[in-house]
Amino acid sequence: MSPRVSVIVPTYNRAHVLGESLASVLAERDVDLEVVVVDDGSTDGTAALLAGLGDRRVRPVVRPHAGIAAARNAGLAAARAPYIAFHDSDDVALPGRLAVPLAFLGAHPEVDLVIQNGRMLPPEDDPDGAEAPWIRPRVARALAARPIGVAEAFRWNLGQLQGMCFTRRALDATGPLDPSFTILDDLDLVLRVTLRFRAVFLDVPAFAYRRHRGGVARDRGRIREEAIRLAEKLAREHPEALDRLHRLMGAGERHALQIMSSLHGHYTRMLALDVYEHSYHIDFGAKAASYVDAFMSVIRWRAVDQLFGRLANDTGRKS
Repeated sequence: MSPRVSVIVPTYNRAHVLGESLASVLAERDVDLEVVVVDDGSTDGTAALLAGLGDRRVRPVVRPHAGIAAARNAGLAAARAPYIAFHDSDDVALPGRLAVPLAFLGAHPEVDLVIQNGRMLPPEDDPDGAEAPWIRPRVARALAARPIGVAEAFRWNLGQLQGMCFTRRALDATGPLDPSFTILDDLDLVLRVTLRFRAVFLDVPAFAYRRHRGGVARDRGRIREEAIRLAEKLAREHPEALDRLHRLMGAGERHALQIMSSLHGHYTRMLALDVYEHSYHIDFGAKAASYVDAFMSVIRWRAVDQLFGRLANDTGRKS
């Protein structure tokens, strides 16, 4: 029997947590699944662990080390099911991780992506720290009450793939993950999918996320660099997204755009962006502080450039 859902698990030198992580996925009840584990060149005994599992639902794919996006793409190429879920090899899937989104997708064939909430475990260097939801209650209630598009995915940094379930048709249509990103390959994919397909958010936790001391998501410099490239890519390849993002801005953000448009100069524009960003505060997850500053800089810059063009067309002035 063909599986109903393929769970893609990229892994690299995580044998010490991989067994528990896979067990949490395989414990899902009443779901025909396959787990495609992509061993991205591990040297720590991962291959022996996979060989000893003895579960026919687990399909290892071994490849030279090429990074998480390339590993996820290899898993996609090997997957056989009409629905695709992703899982990180150090996280834990919670009960209902697959059953909940599959039931929703089966009842709503017009939807191609289900995004679920998750639990952020205390950082491993702060064992007494508090656990927190990935998306906090106030935001989660707002997201659950409306369809999710590219503006919402951008605004709330909805890039945790281990809480998502996609239709295969959506992933086939939007192309593979971009291996030029080492952190934001996930958000890049979600933005592309939500530009073309319907998505929903369910405030039901699907995963428990481990926060590591040396985790790549804590590298704020790299996140900022990738966020700038991601924003440039979105603006270049999908300029129609700028209008959607602008509509989602609050009154304060729109006022900042008006101020920047009146300044009308390269250096004064950069100064306005810098001043505004220092007062920009958003209440969400671990990547947000660096990500939103960098991403919003480029998106606002592009929006201001478009605004300059419209003003020039309306008044006959050169911008």
